[in-house]
Amino acid sequence: MLRLPPLIRLRAFAAAARRLSFKSAAEELGVMPTAVCHRIHLLGEYCGQRLFWRQPRPLSLTAAGQQLFPMLHQGFNQFAEALGALSEDKTVTGIRVTTTSALAARWLLPKLPFWRQAHPDISLDIISTYDVLDLSAGGADVAIRYARTRPTDGMACELFHDTFHVVGSPSLVGGHPKLVQPAELADFPRIEIGRPPRDAEAPSWQRREREAMVTYHNVPRLADTVSLGFKE
Repeated sequence: MLRLPPLIRLRAFAAAARRLSFKSAAEELGVMPTAVCHRIHLLGEYCGQRLFWRQPRPLSLTAAGQQLFPMLHQGFNQFAEALGALSEDKTVTGIRVTTTSALAARWLLPKLPFWRQAHPDISLDIISTYDVLDLSAGGADVAIRYARTRPTDGMACELFHDTFHVVGSPSLVGGHPKLVQPAELADFPRIEIGRPPRDAEAPSWQRREREAMVTYHNVPRLADTVSLGFKE
């Protein structure tokens, strides 16, 4: 029979390779980051090769780590499927749903009474966080997330689209309902949500100008005088 290294070393390596972070792997496993580093170091000694490059940042897999991770990841998934198939109790008693704090508060929580009425025997555990949890690792059962493309690592369906509008307080633009013309926007202070500069699809004033120029002439240049409202 082949001699295998301890399971805790394999789990530490799989978690760190999946997240490319010793700290995140430690949080997943419920141990200190130093414990993850030590277990991976011992696994590297067992394999006779280094498994991660730590400098320069960010963390990355060596060639040996890249060879080991897919097989180990597939193996753990097969273990989970086999153990699930052997389980005698197939009754679902609770579902863990992860989503952003804003969506949980404004959209999901108000719908809980309808869920209790339709499924009184199945509880919902709502995990509101901006961190993207790994469903394959058991962090949650269902994730509700913003995405521009359909995820390919599991079943997914589209719930709705976001729609963005330029709006202003009546105390700023006047109390009578009216449409403000694009050129008039230059007369008002403007704010927007802080997004990474590399995010070309963010609903920013730069994007608004770019798309408006496709249809309209004499689009006012407003992006250079925008104040940053807040960061997500």
